[in-house]
Amino acid sequence: MSQGAATLESPAWNTPTTDWPAVTAEALSGATSGAIAVESAGRTTVEPISWRLYYGWWILLMVMASTIATFPGQTFGISILSDPMRIDLGLSHSQLALAYSLGSLFSAVPIVFCGWLIDRFGLRRVLISVVGLFSLACWCMAAASSWWGVVIGFTMLRMIGPGCMSLVSGNTLPFWFQRRLGLVEGLRQSGMAVAMIGIAPLNLYLVASLGWRGAYFWIGVVILAGLLPVLVTFFRNQPSDIGQPLDGRRRESDSGSASTDITTDSVARSVSGMADDEDSGVLGLPVEQVLRSYAFWVLTFGTSIFGLIMTALLFCVFPILEERGMAVGQASMFLMTLAVGLTLLQLLGGWLSDFVPTHWQLSCGLLGLVAGITWLGLTEDPYSVILAGGLLGSSQGLYFAAANPAFARYFGNLHLGRIRGVLMTINIASGAFGPSLAGLVRDLSGSFDLVLVLFGLLAIPLAIASLWAVRPTVTAPGSES
Repeated sequence: MSQGAATLESPAWNTPTTDWPAVTAEALSGATSGAIAVESAGRTTVEPISWRLYYGWWILLMVMASTIATFPGQTFGISILSDPMRIDLGLSHSQLALAYSLGSLFSAVPIVFCGWLIDRFGLRRVLISVVGLFSLACWCMAAASSWWGVVIGFTMLRMIGPGCMSLVSGNTLPFWFQRRLGLVEGLRQSGMAVAMIGIAPLNLYLVASLGWRGAYFWIGVVILAGLLPVLVTFFRNQPSDIGQPLDGRRRESDSGSASTDITTDSVARSVSGMADDEDSGVLGLPVEQVLRSYAFWVLTFGTSIFGLIMTALLFCVFPILEERGMAVGQASMFLMTLAVGLTLLQLLGGWLSDFVPTHWQLSCGLLGLVAGITWLGLTEDPYSVILAGGLLGSSQGLYFAAANPAFARYFGNLHLGRIRGVLMTINIASGAFGPSLAGLVRDLSGSFDLVLVLFGLLAIPLAIASLWAVRPTVTAPGSES
């Protein structure tokens, strides 16, 4: 390699806590917005504006609230409101299922455009806009009076809620956290898992008190009047907007230089070979290079397989367990243990992902999915149901605790909106096919046994492929081998 070329190699352990390259005091001068560079006795220190608590923790709370607020467009949020809607509009079960599948498919493609908007206009503007539009989507669903109205309502709810709002929420934390990114991602995801426990009885109460139209209407009002003003007032794009460093920590170097983070380091951009934004200083690999990388497609297909399988299992859990002689109470217990396992492993898995190699954790999560599917197929008693639910929830929590922060850790933040937009489009589309695939195979074979075997066979190759899904090696532009 010629002189001046630099290569960013994947660490032996692929540990995400590796520091970014050091920056000289001269290069640092004038490069930090809202911070003060102080030079004393050969040591340069970045002094952030004083805050009692790192603002990233407040951002985490706002992101958790935004994630939870997507529940009217999530499968578990729609399921309780859909049956009263079906009866009121005179729709059959197949008509409603088709409307949901079409709405999910129609909603998938525009999410890529939302990713481009995030990269172009910033997280804050896009999040505020989509939260306002999501309230409108709830009101459109409340006004639905025909099958096509339901299709339009599902499309808007799925596109803006689980699509755009989840995309912005998932992209926010990498701009605020580096060393603890896995932990805070685990906290963000566990917030939704915990909220699932309360959302079901809340929806039941709203339907009983207000009807399904009133439920959708007032959910939209609460999101618009409660969440939107908080985001407008307090949400910020990144720490430099308020004069804080990444992770809220100071970095010092006794050798006459100071190290800084991925969001402010112009020297790190030239060393790492990543593209950069001259105004924000945010690092990231070019989208074309990301789309050619092995790790991106393994992460994307692994995430999509989880979406396809888990959506199908949750949609069909009652008939699956009914075939095995289980009552409705056992199905409820299955869902409860799944939620508990998901919550616990999202927290534990998020903490582990800050220390354990990402590709190992991804593979373990997919192998856990295979184990959960296998155990569900062998279920013969209520205790087996509990174990199957716990295995499936734990495997999902472990996998996504590593997969969600991996996109920022592997590819940087500069084009994260477009990169995750591609992921979300494929994920939502695959989830839309899950229930239909399970139903078709069940009708052809006469039971769900073949469905479970097929799902297990889909996950095994990805569990093996994930072992090689390490951070890409990046060579600085202009280098020669």
